[in-house]
Amino acid sequence: MGYVLVVDDEAPVRGMLDALLTQAGHRVETAHEGGEALELLAQADFDLIILDLLMPGMEGMETLTRLRKTYPELKVIVISGGSRAIKMDLLPAARALGAHRVIRKPFHNEAMLTAVAELLAESAGQE
Repeated sequence: MGYVLVVDDEAPVRGMLDALLTQAGHRVETAHEGGEALELLAQADFDLIILDLLMPGMEGMETLTRLRKTYPELKVIVISGGSRAIKMDLLPAARALGAHRVIRKPFHNEAMLTAVAELLAESAGQE
């Protein structure tokens, strides 16, 4: 099982992912925005990060850009519901910046668990 960092400004989403992943046997930490996530990443060796794009503080695209430079091997799943205010879908841009998977909110729990399992298996195969 993996050590997963969940980054989302919405407490219900963080809580749901924490419970889902913990129940599946993963160790989970959470952060409410990108700056906090980078602080946690500097202190621990995470196997995977689940990153929301639209957050206050350091938003997801900036966080993803920094992740790719500092932690190029870290597996990243980007989640986003897009911005209803400006009708923008940022998931293709996140993929171009190096996200290993992109998942649109709302998502099915099984889709998330499958993506996490696949990426952790890929990481294990690279060691």
